[in-house]
Amino acid sequence: MYHRVKKFCKQHHMFAKGDKIVVGLSGGPDSICLLDMLCRMREEEELTITAVHIHHGIRGTTADRDEVFSKEYCEQRGVPYYCFHEAVEERAKQEKISVEEAGRLCRYEKMEEVRVNTGSDVIAVGHHKNDQAETILFHLVRGSGLEGLCGILPKRDIIIRPLLCMTREEILSYLSDNHLPYQIDETNLEMLYTRNKIRNQWIPMLEAVNKEAVSHIDKTASLLSEAVDFIKEERDKIYGNCVTEREDRFVIEREVLEKQHSYIQSEVLKKALTSFIEKKVGQGKTGGKDILSVHIEQLKQLFHGETGKELHLPKGILAKNTYGTVELCMNENDFVIKQPKNLFCYKILAEDLNIHKPIKEFELIELGHKIKFQIKELSAPLESEEKIAQIISKDTYKKMFDYDKIKGGLQLRTRMSSDKIIWNKKGQTKSLKRYFIDEKIPREERDRIPVLADEEGILWLIGYRIGEQYKVDTATRRILLVEYERKTKENKDG
Repeated sequence: MYHRVKKFCKQHHMFAKGDKIVVGLSGGPDSICLLDMLCRMREEEELTITAVHIHHGIRGTTADRDEVFSKEYCEQRGVPYYCFHEAVEERAKQEKISVEEAGRLCRYEKMEEVRVNTGSDVIAVGHHKNDQAETILFHLVRGSGLEGLCGILPKRDIIIRPLLCMTREEILSYLSDNHLPYQIDETNLEMLYTRNKIRNQWIPMLEAVNKEAVSHIDKTASLLSEAVDFIKEERDKIYGNCVTEREDRFVIEREVLEKQHSYIQSEVLKKALTSFIEKKVGQGKTGGKDILSVHIEQLKQLFHGETGKELHLPKGILAKNTYGTVELCMNENDFVIKQPKNLFCYKILAEDLNIHKPIKEFELIELGHKIKFQIKELSAPLESEEKIAQIISKDTYKKMFDYDKIKGGLQLRTRMSSDKIIWNKKGQTKSLKRYFIDEKIPREERDRIPVLADEEGILWLIGYRIGEQYKVDTATRRILLVEYERKTKENKDG
């Protein structure tokens, strides 16, 4: 069994030669087996082992007994030992969580504290195949998704589980064969906790049907884990093609996502929602804990619903079905605050745009972006539309205008209700309001789109189209080159 555990550790790259390992030691059979296995590897792998014991303040004299036993066992094996006394029941009441969860939090927090203080690399815990089966059954009855049915991973970040290749019976057999002492936690036999019911009632019933039930559940979890890894790879590809993470919101392209399988759609939406919480609400890696399958289904229904529909989600998140997209943002009040608070209008005088001057640059403080102007004189007339097409930039944020068609100075500003743009060669106009509606530009975007105008009309609705009357033609002699530079990328094309 020792060699199987050693091979399992190498297979999952749990630690490297010379690593420092913190071991969670309760004094029970699992942790004693784990500590013994690692101590046997210690010399060959040049490992440094440190043990951490948590006194939960619950079991009275038996907990005191476990503390003394763990300390003496570590002294015998030459293992540095740390013990912490934690008021687990009090924490459970204060944080309104179960005693089990409070105990788990205390254990991992203190092990991490010791890991950091000792400069250790990983934390080893004594989970085995039976724990794996219990976890999967627990997640199954609670209504977990595929990821929950993968159970416990052999290695997750800095947490390693070397005994996950062994059953409880094999651990007890190993301890007996090697004459290793251990303590029994009597609370593991009580039926007050759900996990104890699974451990003491469900698992024996399943083993009565098939004695290899625990190993089969573990194997299924391993297969599911591989499947989930593959699904995540596919999900991330789609996510990168259809989700844009902007400064104040996430934008999900409907056309791209609608072509995907229903399950991938759900996974992309789940990742978008979880990532939004982690990055915008500020909850780090715990952001997805409040997201349930019902929220993903609601978001999916919104995705396939009517334009204009909204959905209120946990953490004050608002999802909006806009033109061709679904947007995730904070609730309406928070969202508005994040928009520019003031209208802006920058005046660019005619004398600022002199052919003998270098590039003129302005910074739009409200948007955090820059705009550059430069006048260029053509050495020869543009003889045809083909010649014009050759010099015209195809860049969305870099445009050319016939400088001599501009009347007076320029303004760089937010839209006004009276704004119109000449949109075809016939000189027909369209109000910006109608243009925004026709182009399905969300309301929240409209005051963020700068307008470049002279005294008579709009040269450029930046990022969209230019006024027809200012275009370069065969009569053009001087070109005004305008380049809009965004400090923060807001879309994939920009």
